[in-house]
Amino acid sequence: MNGKEITADQILIDSNKNKMVSNALESFGRNLGLTLYALFALFPLIWMVMCSFKSDAQMYNTIFKFTPVLDNYRAVLIGTDYFKAFFQNLIVSGGAVLLTVIAGVPAAYALARYDFKKKEDIAFQILSFKFAPEIMVILPVFLIFQKIHLYDTY
Repeated sequence: MNGKEITADQILIDSNKNKMVSNALESFGRNLGLTLYALFALFPLIWMVMCSFKSDAQMYNTIFKFTPVLDNYRAVLIGTDYFKAFFQNLIVSGGAVLLTVIAGVPAAYALARYDFKKKEDIAFQILSFKFAPEIMVILPVFLIFQKIHLYDTY
C-alpha cells in the first residue's frame, strides 16, 4: 500500500490506550463526584467545629476569617457541671440499655426458637412499634414520670 502496514499488535495497543484513558477519566470523574459529595455531607460538621472556635463577636460577622479562641470550650468544661451531667446521662442510658437487653434477649429467643399461638401477631406488634413517631411515646412517658415524681431525679 503506502509503506505503512498496521499490525494487529498496534491495533491492540491503540485499543488498550483508549481504554486506559477512558478508565482514567471515569475514575477521575467518580473521585471528583465522591469528593464533592463528601464535602457537601461534612459541611455542617465542619461549620459546627469552626463556629466552636469563634468568639461571640465573630460568630455572625465573619465566615472563614477569624481568630480561633478556646473560650467556648473553657466555658463548657470548667464553667458548668458538664461532667456531672455527662455521668448522669451515662447512668440513665446505661440503665436503659441494660433493661432493654434483659427484657429483649429472652423475648427474641422465644420468638425465634419456639412455636406458639399468636407468635406472628406478637412479632408484628413489636415491629409496628418502630413505625410510631418517638413523640407519641415520649410525651406520655414524660407525663407519667412527672405524676409519680420521677422527673428530674436522675
